[in-house]
Amino acid sequence: MWKATRVAGATGPGSLKIVVHSAISGRPLAAAAVDHQGEGTGTAYVSEEPRVFFTVVSARDVEWTFTISERLR
Repeated sequence: MWKATRVAGATGPGSLKIVVHSAISGRPLAAAAVDHQGEGTGTAYVSEEPRVFFTVVSARDVEWTFTISERLR
């Protein structure tokens, strides 16, 4: 689940991009999980085998939050 809210005084609509990377190789595991312009909320799914990973967040003119949940099998 992710959320982006435009900051007060922003000159544009803002943007949010979240990419999931392998913690072993550093490579992106998929295309951007989130690549959104302006305010919004949503859910993004990334289908990968269990592994250690990290996320890279790029944001402009938005306050953002996101959570990561593991699917139980």
